[in-house]
Amino acid sequence: MNYRYSENTIDSITRSHLVFIIAGVVFLLLPFAMPSEVKVGFLIGYSLLSLGIYAVALKKWRTEPGLWMLAVLLIVLLGAVYGFFAYDRYTSEWGLVNLPEEKRFFSKVVFLPLEVIVSFSICWTHIRFAYSVALSNWERTRSR
Repeated sequence: MNYRYSENTIDSITRSHLVFIIAGVVFLLLPFAMPSEVKVGFLIGYSLLSLGIYAVALKKWRTEPGLWMLAVLLIVLLGAVYGFFAYDRYTSEWGLVNLPEEKRFFSKVVFLPLEVIVSFSICWTHIRFAYSVALSNWERTRSR
């Protein structure tokens, strides 16, 4: 299986950086606007905001020599930070302490797994994006 994005896909992700950043901020603010029994959005917001920031940071992937090192660093950092956030989000009650048990159960069984699945798919896009940029940039700039 080829995990590498095509150059057109890399360019479309870097062109869409503003959409990812705005959507990430909206999802980060979503838990504060929703009812107390539904606290969803932090992981998705973090993932979208990070993808937008990475797209800005790796925008000059065709011409900037050594950008592949930043892409590899971002892969490592994203995995560690996302793993910490997902673990912390899953193991903590995160504002659900005052809820009745049935609402707390519904939130942990329905909303939380859905948030983790969606945010992981965005995180997988991060990893493939940074991996593709790292390989493409290294191949383009190694002879300089």
